[in-house]
Amino acid sequence: MSGDSDDCLVVETKILPDKKWAESLEKEELEYFTKNQIPFEELEDRVVRCTACFKQGNHKQKGFFVRHPGLGVPICKDCKKFYFEGSWRKDDEGKFEYCGWCAQGGDLFCCTNDNCPNAFCLKCVKRNLGRTAVSKIEDSEEWKCFECEPNQLREQRLLFFSILAFWTKVDEKVKKKVEAKKAKEKAKNRSDCLTKTYQLASQCNLISKNFVTKNAENWAKNPNFSDKKVKEQSAEDFSKYLALSQKNLNQLKQRFLESVDEDLGASKKRSEKLTEIIEDLDSISNGHLEAIVVKKEKVKFQVLQNSSDEESTPKANGKKSKVPEEVQVSDTDELASSSEDEKDSDFDSDNIEKEEKSENKQQKK
Repeated sequence: MSGDSDDCLVVETKILPDKKWAESLEKEELEYFTKNQIPFEELEDRVVRCTACFKQGNHKQKGFFVRHPGLGVPICKDCKKFYFEGSWRKDDEGKFEYCGWCAQGGDLFCCTNDNCPNAFCLKCVKRNLGRTAVSKIEDSEEWKCFECEPNQLREQRLLFFSILAFWTKVDEKVKKKVEAKKAKEKAKNRSDCLTKTYQLASQCNLISKNFVTKNAENWAKNPNFSDKKVKEQSAEDFSKYLALSQKNLNQLKQRFLESVDEDLGASKKRSEKLTEIIEDLDSISNGHLEAIVVKKEKVKFQVLQNSSDEESTPKANGKKSKVPEEVQVSDTDELASSSEDEKDSDFDSDNIEKEEKSENKQQKK
């Protein structure tokens, strides 16, 4: 701050960034702020006023409230701007003629510390701390101001610390979202063969999921599900779905092989090997995957066996069996296990299974 006459004082104030200010707090004060920080939910519903002009502001709008340069309490941007405008004059006793809080004049309480030129107005003290604080200052022969002893403004400083923490958390969330979006876009822009293939496979799965879910729901609501003609028409519709799925899979296979050749270079031997794996249905149902299924069933059996040591397994008639039944792996078991592995995929077959069970019950009736 500067002025044009000799009575004006030039004050050079180094204002720390908010993060540095928080780090510079005394250990005791920082521990108090951390322990008593206002929860985000409470802060969102709280009415916050500028401690200088006392006007209500929107603390959920970033940058509306800023830190008072000397007191560390929340003030609005306009009041901070006004604080640095004009010149700060001293009286004959070497004290400022303006309030160190709102930068206005008025009835001032001067700091009794000889090395401190600060003074604070009655209005700011009364608004923020109440009449009791005013009386206490008036009755004190020696009063050290809010900059000399900032603990007098502990709750107001806590409020700014909480607002700062609120926006720090918001900024971290926004930063994570931006980084996640960039990573996602970067992954989308990758041109390797498997990235392309997985994207196409996801599209195929989405088409299948949408069809199955929609038609399963429509079939569940169909009152004429027992009618022969209705069943025949629905069967034709499902056949069209299978044809479309097969077409999509054939296209996926072709694009997959093309992408591999484009990425890794053309190789007839590799293409033949991949094609053989794709078309070798026997090995999928009876070959190397069978070992995985058997291993999975053995794990299930082991879990059942361990649990039976503590509590015998209840039977349908209410009695308890001391020995668990032997688990045998069959073709149906393998299909069941495979479907369990596909629970995390885009296909959702639960609705169809429920409807098939419902249909079977109706036919029995």
